[in-house]
Amino acid sequence: MARPLDVVEDLGAPRLRCAPFRSALGVGSAGTAGAYDAFLCVDVPLPWERDISWSEPFRTLVGEGTASVRAPDGRTIRPQGLVPVPGTEGRTRVVFHERPASGDGPTVAGPYARREWQVGADEVVDLCRALLQADEAAVAAFAERRVGTPRDLVEVLVCTHGRRDACCGSLGATLHDRLAARLADGPGDGCVRVHRTSHTGGHRFAPTVLTFPDGYAWAHLDEDRALALVRRSVEPSELVPHCRGSAALAGGPAQVADVAVLAELGWDWADAERTATVTAFDRASLATTVRVEGTLPDGTAVVRTAVVEVERHVPQITCGGIDAPEYDVEPVWRVASLDRG
Repeated sequence: MARPLDVVEDLGAPRLRCAPFRSALGVGSAGTAGAYDAFLCVDVPLPWERDISWSEPFRTLVGEGTASVRAPDGRTIRPQGLVPVPGTEGRTRVVFHERPASGDGPTVAGPYARREWQVGADEVVDLCRALLQADEAAVAAFAERRVGTPRDLVEVLVCTHGRRDACCGSLGATLHDRLAARLADGPGDGCVRVHRTSHTGGHRFAPTVLTFPDGYAWAHLDEDRALALVRRSVEPSELVPHCRGSAALAGGPAQVADVAVLAELGWDWADAERTATVTAFDRASLATTVRVEGTLPDGTAVVRTAVVEVERHVPQITCGGIDAPEYDVEPVWRVASLDRG
């Protein structure tokens, strides 16, 4: 019988943090976003537990250790905690972001619709349960608690969940504070709101950011890039190395193909309703053909065919320590070709 691998107490390996290690590899992050049909964001006072599902109201609603919920209508909904902002004592914000409905066809990516309420502590569970169960009749009972927001509101969720991961707790908190300060001082930024949020997935990409309504996930942003992102003051092609993909699309190849079209067409693509469908797959090479279709806000129809390949694999390390050899790896994707039609 083979003996288990003997491991000495000190392997001589440096104790590294996962986010600086991943960033130093200098490879893209496209194709790594978690995929969710909706995000249920609720004010949860600090301190948070290691998993937000262990904190109320999520502990009552979904149970401990639950990262996402399957609604009766088939949608996957991710709970997110938000740090309450000063001046909202006695009220709890509930914000629901949901991607466009797909019907029986392919998953539709595009701007997430947004609804917000401010409710009393005794109403939070009932409202959230109605949203998780897709019970619009029950949701309608909270109509008087709805909060109106500007149509062009951009919301930025920065993971600062330090109890979950030190990289998010340090890098994420720094980014949040600096970005919020820059926006507070800048002209015309009243339609951008920056939130501290719970774990979004992928702390090796810290600071990790979600932006709404476009629904894109972002990696390793500094304050200058984050500011350019929310203001859309640079073309998305300059930010592609930091774009993990759209949370409305499942699977690395679909997200990578979508990001390639975003880089080609610019921010109008982020505002478009679109689909990404796998049409061919090579089991030997993992090359995946994806047909991307969408309609720009001006009505222009777009069709692209992308071939997405695995460029290489990179290590995925334990954050902050090592007590045994680590062999986990993850793929780095690249677009081999992107053609019209």
